[in-house]
Amino acid sequence: MEKIEITGINLPKGETTSSLDETINSVLQKTFPSDSEENGNYLPKVYRQTAHTDYPTLIDPSFFCDEVNTVSMLKPNKSPGPDSISNEISKQFHLAFTSFPHKLFNVCLDAGIFPSVWKLTQVILIPKINEFRIPHLDNLRCKSLFPALGKCLEKFFVNRICWYLRRRDFLSNDQYGFTPQKRTKDALLRLNEIVQRDLKIWPAVTSKAFACDILVCFQGRDLPGRTGNFEPRF
Repeated sequence: MEKIEITGINLPKGETTSSLDETINSVLQKTFPSDSEENGNYLPKVYRQTAHTDYPTLIDPSFFCDEVNTVSMLKPNKSPGPDSISNEISKQFHLAFTSFPHKLFNVCLDAGIFPSVWKLTQVILIPKINEFRIPHLDNLRCKSLFPALGKCLEKFFVNRICWYLRRRDFLSNDQYGFTPQKRTKDALLRLNEIVQRDLKIWPAVTSKAFACDILVCFQGRDLPGRTGNFEPRF
C-alpha cells in the first residue's frame, strides 16, 4: 500500500484543517474524546467519583501462574508499540524468566497501578476509503499500537472483572459481543426470535423499527453488490 502524506482533512462542518497540529487534534478529539468532569450526566459523574476512591486491593488474590502464562500465547507478527518490544520478544523473555513477569504483574495489582509507560500508544491513521487528495475525518480509522506488556496486564484485569460480572449475573443474557461461547449466529437467532414474536403483536410498528435499525447499521458502507440506497423487504 502506498504511503499517503496527509496535510489536511475535511471536517464534518465542511471546513479543512490547515496545519499538522490542527489535523492531529481533530483526529484525536474524534477518536479519543476527552472525559470532562464538567460535562456528562449523573451516572458518568458517579463513575468518576467511584474511580477516585481508595480500593482495598488486599482482597484481590494475586495473579496465578496460569493467568500470567497467557503471555506465551501472544500472537506473532504483530506491530510493536512505542517501546519497539514485539510479542515474540515478550514471549521469549517470559519463557526465559518465568518468575519475573509473574512478580511484576502482581506488584502492579497489589499497588493498584497501571504503569503510565504502558499506556503510551502509537496511533496509525488508516483510510477506510482510498482518498488520495483530501480525506474526510469520518473516513479515517485509528490503529493504536500499545506495548505488549501493557496489553497483557490489561487483559488480566479485564478477565478478572468479566469473571466477577458473570459470577454475579451482572451481564445480560442478550450480551453477545466479546462474550465466550457466543457467536454472531446466536445473536441473529435471538433477533429472529424477537422479531417473529413482536410481528404477531405489532406487525406494522415492529417492521418499521426493525427496518430503521438495519438502515442505521449499513449507512455509509459499501457492500458487495449494493447499488443505490438500501431498502429492506418484508
